[in-house]
Amino acid sequence: MSEPRWSDDAVVVPFARRWWMIDEIELVPLVAEQAQLAILCDALEACADALPAAPEEAVAARLCARLDQVAARGETGAVEALAARLDTICGDPLALAMLDRCGPCRMADAVHAQDLAAMLRAGTNAGISPDALAYMLRCFFTGCRRTMDLELLALLALARNRLTAEARMLLSGALARRAA
Repeated sequence: MSEPRWSDDAVVVPFARRWWMIDEIELVPLVAEQAQLAILCDALEACADALPAAPEEAVAARLCARLDQVAARGETGAVEALAARLDTICGDPLALAMLDRCGPCRMADAVHAQDLAAMLRAGTNAGISPDALAYMLRCFFTGCRRTMDLELLALLALARNRLTAEARMLLSGALARRAA
């Protein structure tokens, strides 16, 4: 911003952009979605731990319905939507690199979700070994957890000083809970 100019009767200040702050209310949908996804990951991890016993049909149906939601969420998420509103990331290589990774990671999670849902729907008729199913399950839930962490870290890097104290605590708390 350039220096203000003085006139005889007033200070003339050049146009300054409005400083948009991100409040916790804007982040609650992302954190809530990630909490639901973490519950799904925990359930799928329990299925992997229980192998070679296949999940019950009703449990598999609920898991498939949730996997379908993950598959449908697409490449663009809340992180990209917020980043589009931030004008501070333009020259930050770290922020740009993290943002560039979020979409492809989410897409990989969606593809794994589709494959896993198809496998769970086929059940024991699929002829897949328990080791292969365990591998698919672990690929999905480790990938999703990694994506969720990347999204939170990307937001923390992208927003920097634009996060209110409450918003920063919400993101940091979600990240810390997942790390525990």
